[in-house]
Order: sequence, then C-alpha cells, then structure tokens
Amino acid sequence: MYDYFYGAEAEQFSFYRIPKVLFTEEHFRSVSAEAKVLYGLLLDRMSLSCKNGWLDQAGRVYIIFTIEEVMTALGCADQKAGKLLHELESKCRLIERKRQGLGKPNLIYVKNFVDKAADRVQNEFVRRKQLGRQYSGKSIFASRIVCGDCGSFYGPKVWSSNSKYRRVIWQCNNKFKGGHRCETPHLDEKTIKARFVDAFNAVLDGKGGILADCRLMQTTLTDCTGIDAEIERLLTEIDVVTELTRRCISENAQSSQNQQEYTARYNSLVERYEKAKTQLEQLRATKAAREAQAEAIGAFMFEVQEMDVLTEFDEKLWLAVIDKMTVHANGRMTFRFRSGTKIDV
Repeated sequence: MYDYFYGAEAEQFSFYRIPKVLFTEEHFRSVSAEAKVLYGLLLDRMSLSCKNGWLDQAGRVYIIFTIEEVMTALGCADQKAGKLLHELESKCRLIERKRQGLGKPNLIYVKNFVDKAADRVQNEFVRRKQLGRQYSGKSIFASRIVCGDCGSFYGPKVWSSNSKYRRVIWQCNNKFKGGHRCETPHLDEKTIKARFVDAFNAVLDGKGGILADCRLMQTTLTDCTGIDAEIERLLTEIDVVTELTRRCISENAQSSQNQQEYTARYNSLVERYEKAKTQLEQLRATKAAREAQAEAIGAFMFEVQEMDVLTEFDEKLWLAVIDKMTVHANGRMTFRFRSGTKIDV
C-alpha cells in the first residue's frame, strides 16, 4: 500500500513537462490527451539533443524518437503510436518529421508554438504586402474589402459628420480618383456583416466536402519532401563552394599564381555561391508561404468543423476565416475564405 507524502518528499521525483496551454487554449482542445502527453515526452528528449549538439545546418534542434520508443513509453501498440505522431504532425502541427532514408529513423522537429500570435501578425503583414494596395489598419474590415472594378481596397468614409444623421460607410478608396469612376456601390457595416453571415452559412451547408478538400490541400502544402531535398542539396553546394573559395584564396596567398586566372577562378566561385544562395532563399520563402497557407487553412477548418449555423456576426470569426471580400458593380459580393473557398452572395 502506498504511503502519503511528508514535508518535501514530493520533490524526490523527476517530471515530464507538458505546456499548460495545451489544455487551456481553445486551439488545442481537439488534440487528444495522449497526443499531448507524447508532446511532453518529445519536449523532454529535446534537452538531450541540445546537450548532444543535434542541430541541422539551419541551426534547428531535432530529436530521434522511434515508433518503438513511443510504444514503450506509452504502453501502446505500433498502430496507436503511429496515429499519435500523425496527430501531432498533421492535426495540430506541433511536430515535423523528416525522413532520412530506408532503414534510418525519422528526424523529429518539435515545434515551438509560443510565438504563434506573433506569427499570425507577421502572416497578416505578408498577406497585405502580397495584395499590393494601400490600406488602413484601424478596422476589422480594413485590407479585406476589395473593389471588383479597379482592385483597390474599400475604406471608411463619414457622412454628415456634424449632424444627427452621421453614418460610416465603406467605399472604394479610388472611386473618385483619376478619369475612371468605379461603379461599385458603397456599403454600411450592417450590410457587410449580414452578407458575411450568409456566406459563412453557405460554407457550413457543404462543410463535409469543403473540409475534405481542405485536408487534401493541407496534406499537399505540408509535404515539402522535394523542397527539403533541394534545400539540403543547396546547403551542401554552399558548403562545398565556401571550402573551394577558402582554398583558392589560401593558395593564392601561399604561392605565386597568374592573377588573371586567380581572379577569374575566384569570381566564378563567388557567382556559383550567390546563385546557390539565391535559390536557397527562394525555396525557403516558398516553403514558408506554403506553411503559412496550410496554417490559415487549419484555422479555417477549426472554426468550421465545430459549427452548424452562424446566427450573428462574429468579429473573431471574420478575422480568422476571411482572406478578402470583393464587391462587384451589381452589388454582388464574393467572399474568399482562407481555405481558398469562394462564395457569392
């Protein structure tokens, strides 16, 4: 029979650490308790990797935690162990696995989700920059409503500001600029909110098929096997060229050489290095964009799968799921959700 704890005896154990937010944040509510425990085990293994200096060429810490180790730690079968790892990777993106090849264990990158809020802000800046239009950030509708006539953003305008009939409307920022006058109508916030509710309920009506498409898109976007392989090749190329350049400079310093030939050889290596570096930056940007899109789709899925009908406008939901709303000259509105789904209302 087990005894009670007395005094400081509770301190005699060592513990696995599981982040409290995995149980308190709404975003992680759908993650199973077993997967959260496994995340704690993987976090614990991170300290060993740090001590051993297990870093990739980008300076990221990785661990090795095999299916067999998961089975032993959790007392489960291999199918369950594989399912839990898949849940952490595909459902909540808390880990990323990288295949090493036949007969070798996967490398596991345990993701740091503490700065996700900052990441979402950065993704929003990237989204706005890609749209390439002027915007104001003072309203939830800023940078999300677009004129279907000229492509400019809608902005707020105050009518009858000094009277009891004061009202705020939204219209194309370039409506009266230049020789062309946009034919798209102005909107009040009540109309925008009502149309969003209609569009979102249209999504909910067919959410089964939409969620299936979203899962396929997420799987495609997060499969960066080809990109990762090319990044590894370029990193190797950069290492090789760096070493060749070092030798080139060293040989020129230690022995007499034709300086014209040396300069040509040196410039060739520099050009080779810059080419590989540019390609590497482009691939990393492509991968980051795919991951940001997959995360946006995940946020959309999270909001949709738990809801059957939307009865009133929800500000947080609008910010979470809407990429942009395009207003057409005939008053029709096209809502493009972060999943890529488009709804006309």
